[in-house]
Amino acid sequence: MINRRRFIETSSLASLGSIISTMSCSRIKQDIKQLGVQIHSVRPQLVNDFEGTLSKISKIGFTNIEAYGLNSDGIFIEKISPKYYKETVENLGMRLLSSHINYFQYENINKIIDSVLEADIKYGIIPITPEKYRLSIDGYKNFAEYLNKVGEKFNDSGIIFGFHNHDFQFNQLEREIPYEILLQHTMPNLVTFQMDLYWATKGGADPIYLINKYPGRFKSFHVKDLDKFFDRATVGSGIIDFKSIFNLKEIAGLMDYFVEDFRPEQEPFKKLEKSFNYLNNSDFA
Repeated sequence: MINRRRFIETSSLASLGSIISTMSCSRIKQDIKQLGVQIHSVRPQLVNDFEGTLSKISKIGFTNIEAYGLNSDGIFIEKISPKYYKETVENLGMRLLSSHINYFQYENINKIIDSVLEADIKYGIIPITPEKYRLSIDGYKNFAEYLNKVGEKFNDSGIIFGFHNHDFQFNQLEREIPYEILLQHTMPNLVTFQMDLYWATKGGADPIYLINKYPGRFKSFHVKDLDKFFDRATVGSGIIDFKSIFNLKEIAGLMDYFVEDFRPEQEPFKKLEKSFNYLNNSDFA
């Protein structure tokens, strides 16, 4: 039989152990950064098994999801309603923070905004310049007007609106750089830019130069890497100097970022896990 003194000592030690355990768990949670992933990285897997794929992403440790494929009908990837997307993500302990939105005619904007609000998304991002605007610098200026117009409507609804680049916007056109034309002809309070670090670098641009020249314009990044042959690489294994770029995050206006690695046939979850670990263990991200 345990005497009263032994019982008190044992109980005290157990309580102390419980406190230490709780503190350790809390510390572990605090050590994990709020990392996001563009779920397009596992597009085939998501289409085939929506819930199972998101579960695997959650187990890696990602906190924020950036969706893709929101159409003017208000449906994601042709079958997922905003409400169901939000509930599925939140039930896994994550947040649906952003979405790429397919280019749409302005008259459909109310349906788009309703879907974004239903999903409780912070950012709505147009991911590509439609071909009809790419033929001339005037075309890019017209696209900038479209972005301003959409951005004003999104802003009135409390949604951050932005544009995501590819590499071709850095190809000189009529002695101008189209990407900089978009930056110069959009209103900073209406349109942010989600700089895709992979596509910018692949297009011959220097993200550090752009951040310093256009401070405060980049509220989010796509964190993607490329190797010496300019092919896709797992984040941290390629040639992009992420530390120098992230050291400018206050100048950039950076609030959030999303890993993307669209190589779905090449062990995508393992690659995303390596990217997650690289960024989570870094002293800059």
